[in-house]
Amino acid sequence: MKQMVADGVVIQFDDDDGRFYDAQPLLKKQEVMNDFLTVLAGAMPNLLPYLDLTHSESEVDAVINNIIMLMKCAEKRLEKELGACKDLVNNS
Repeated sequence: MKQMVADGVVIQFDDDDGRFYDAQPLLKKQEVMNDFLTVLAGAMPNLLPYLDLTHSESEVDAVINNIIMLMKCAEKRLEKELGACKDLVNNS
């Protein structure tokens, strides 16, 4: 559970009755999932030519793992974009 909180997947909160956990609201909103999948599906024709899936047991798992690695490689840019978005929200 500590790792899930550290990864930002789960929110931890405490009150008088103890410690509780909940999924990020982002993960519970179907409209957000639909928007994300629309973007991902739209990018698929551009991504697939760069992926060799011939030796993968699960093509879906291979695609997901490669997208995770792509995002890790883009970490600095994602940090910059996240900061800019947070500033925009905070100044609204």
